[in-house]
Amino acid sequence: MTKERPSVVATSRTRKAIDFVRNTWLILGIGLLFFSVVEILLSLFVVDHFTPPDPRNPDVRAKADAYKDVSWGDDYFKEFNESFDARWEPYVYWRRKPYKGKYIAIDSSCLRFTPNPEFAAEHVLRIFMFGGSTMWGTGARDSFTIPAILARELLGRGVKAEVINFGESGFVTTQEVIALLREVQKGNIPDAVVFYDGINDTYSAYQQGTPGLAQNESHRVQEFNMLKRLPELRGLVFIDFVNNLAIVRLARIVLGITELETKPDFDAVVAEQAVELYFKNMELVKALGASYRFKCQFYWQPTIFGKYKRSKYEQAEYDSQKHLEKPYVETYRMIREKATLLTDDKSFRNLSDIFLLEGKPVYIDWMHLSERGNAVIAAAMAENMLSLFQSPSRFRSNRE
Repeated sequence: MTKERPSVVATSRTRKAIDFVRNTWLILGIGLLFFSVVEILLSLFVVDHFTPPDPRNPDVRAKADAYKDVSWGDDYFKEFNESFDARWEPYVYWRRKPYKGKYIAIDSSCLRFTPNPEFAAEHVLRIFMFGGSTMWGTGARDSFTIPAILARELLGRGVKAEVINFGESGFVTTQEVIALLREVQKGNIPDAVVFYDGINDTYSAYQQGTPGLAQNESHRVQEFNMLKRLPELRGLVFIDFVNNLAIVRLARIVLGITELETKPDFDAVVAEQAVELYFKNMELVKALGASYRFKCQFYWQPTIFGKYKRSKYEQAEYDSQKHLEKPYVETYRMIREKATLLTDDKSFRNLSDIFLLEGKPVYIDWMHLSERGNAVIAAAMAENMLSLFQSPSRFRSNRE
């Protein structure tokens, strides 16, 4: 019996190794190709069909019954999605980037464009308006945001004013106070300021268990110094990639697995602290106004929880956010109690019940109003603000 020569044995082993590597890569390649084809097909034709619409999706809001007679809803929300691109803004975290569309325009200062009535060279009052997405104008065209309508409402009452919209989605009152302070630092001083808040302050306190923070502050804590924690960053990117695969999403639908949404317990103490902090912010703004001679007006905004006669669409929105009802009802009750103690302070007005008995639809989701709803709010503001302009000699712009 003859033995194989070492060179023959080595050659045979090499060929087997090469065959193994080749076959492995072939199997992996075919598997990857199959996976990619399945992923693409599921993404294009299956997952979206079986995924129920998200009531928070702007495309769903375009179908709100408050917009049943408009032709621009779908196009508007396409622009809304396109314009919803934020950049970092010192001290307040974020502002939308400049954008120009048919219905939405954001200027070079990252502020929502407000079409103001045209006046001659004579002086007009300058009014700065602060708030969250409801003030910014989610769901409304440029000419039908609260600031734009207010300018026209004031003019109809004999007050010539240039209104500037400093609202931004998600802002809480503290961010708005800082934004005002930054303008004053620049020497950009108004004749009057208007704050329209309540929803974001309440939600942030409920979400984070402490008052006064910007929304989703935990995200910024998690992201802080992330580049120094590269293994953790890579892990988060990988998890996000896997969770967004169509195969994984379909498996969750088939198995009935939903992403866990943390819904903290309502804490009445935190809610009370949030209300107290809001009124402290009011005092800060009024102190700034006294120093720089501008008037101040504050409005607490409504939600769908304060509307008893809800349309079918509004009822669905109400049902989808029912877990928030207790935090808002209780916090808003505290606001009403606090407001009763401010009988001598005309700078604050609670608008939370303004749609209490309204029979027609005004909400496009549980907090954002249609343009008709904005008009109701702006008219109430204009009527209420007339007293601000009864002593024009006190305005900064009329000082010598």
